[in-house]
Amino acid sequence: MIKPLIACLSIAAATLTPVTSAQASRDFYYEGVLSVSGTTLATYRTPLTSSVYKPMADAQQTVMASLRGLLVPKLKDSLASVAGYQSGYATINGPMTLTYRNGEMTVSGLQVSLGATVKRSFGPLVGSCTVDLALDPATTIVGQLDFLSGTLTAKEIRGFKLQSRYVSCETNFDWVPLVGDLLDAAGEHFVDQLIETGLQDAYNAIGNLDGLKPVKFMGLDAIPDSAFGSAGLQLAQLKNQIASGFQNLPLLTVQFGDPKRRVYGPQGYPHEAGSHDLIMGIGVGNLYFELGEHRIYYDEMYCPPASTGRSCIPF
Repeated sequence: MIKPLIACLSIAAATLTPVTSAQASRDFYYEGVLSVSGTTLATYRTPLTSSVYKPMADAQQTVMASLRGLLVPKLKDSLASVAGYQSGYATINGPMTLTYRNGEMTVSGLQVSLGATVKRSFGPLVGSCTVDLALDPATTIVGQLDFLSGTLTAKEIRGFKLQSRYVSCETNFDWVPLVGDLLDAAGEHFVDQLIETGLQDAYNAIGNLDGLKPVKFMGLDAIPDSAFGSAGLQLAQLKNQIASGFQNLPLLTVQFGDPKRRVYGPQGYPHEAGSHDLIMGIGVGNLYFELGEHRIYYDEMYCPPASTGRSCIPF
C-alpha cells in the first residue's frame, strides 16, 4: 500500500531536495522525567537498547498483555451468545490509570471496543446487521489490592455503560419498498439485544481482574538514583515511600501507557517527525516519575494533512 502512495506523492515532492541515506537519520530513546508538584527536577535519556529502563517497559507490556488475556476472551464470549451471531471482535487499549487512596484502588480510562455481525431470517427476508460498541470512558473499576502479592481484586464497577457507535444493516430485498424501514427497526432491536445480552457478561468480565498484578515497583527500583544527579534524592524518596507499604501511602497513582508508535509531524515533507508515547508514570504525593518512548525521524517522512487523521508515512 505504501508504494502506490509514494508514486502519487512523487509529483508533489519533485521540487524538494531528494533524500539520501546520508541525510536521513533517526533517534530512538527512552526519557525518564522526575518532577515534584508538576515542576521538572531532572530528566535522564537512554537509547531503547539500554537496560536501565527495560524492566519498566517490560512491566508495562506484561500488565497490558495480562489485562487483554483476562478480558478479551470473556468479552468475545458475551458477543457470541447473541442469537444469529456470525463474527465479532473485542479490543482493549490503554492508557489506563490506577489510583490508590485510603485503602481503595480504582482503575479508569480503559478503552474497550466490541463489534459483531448477526444474521437473521424472517421468511424469505434475510437480514445482516453489524454494530460497534464502546465502553463509556467514565467507567471505573473499584477494588482492593493485596499488599503482599500486588494482586488487584475488583469489587465494584461504577458508571458502566456500553454505547453503540455504528450500526449497518442490509438484506436480500433492499430494493423492495418499506424493507428499509423494517431493516432499521430490526437493526435497532439487534443493538438493544446485543447491549442487553452483553451488558452483564461484559460487566462480569471487566470485574474479573483477580489475575492482574499491576503494582510492585514496576521496574522503578531498577533505575539508578545517580542518573538524576542531585534530584536522585527525590527518586530515592519515591522508591522508599512505595517500599514502605501501600497501607502508609496517602495517594499512589500509576499510569500505564499503551504505545502505538504512530508518527506525526508538520504537514508535507518535514525536517522532523516522530512518535512520543507514555510507557508508565508513578506518583506518590507530589513526587512523580514518568517514562516515555520517543522515536524521532529526520528527513524521511511524509506527513499528510491533519484532517486526514493519518500518521506520517516513510519515504
